[in-house]
Amino acid sequence: MKIAKKIGVADDKIMQVAGPAEIVQAMKAGRAASGGGDYFTLKKFADKDDSIELADRLTPPAIPGYPALALPSNQQAAPDAFNAVLKDCIGSEEMMQSVGKYSYTKANLPDGTKAADLCKG
Repeated sequence: MKIAKKIGVADDKIMQVAGPAEIVQAMKAGRAASGGGDYFTLKKFADKDDSIELADRLTPPAIPGYPALALPSNQQAAPDAFNAVLKDCIGSEEMMQSVGKYSYTKANLPDGTKAADLCKG
């Protein structure tokens, strides 16, 4: 509900349901025109049901997600080495072929936000 309000959906247009399956049921029954949730879950439902369609994601996302890996702060060489390898891997043809079978697309790639900026709070 908080996300819907954040992007400007009026209170009287918001219906809360238990989860993704109920979103699909509400849409198919005509009780809802659309629903929201995480990309991969909704993609799975849309792939299984031709009567619903996955829309383009919000840009910028209503709630940006940033995967992370925690490494000891007193061992800076480890994250530096990891980031050096990751830099060449992210978005590469090899990576996209590997994760494509899980519905991961270029739209799911990181947006360039730096960890230091996220840690500022």
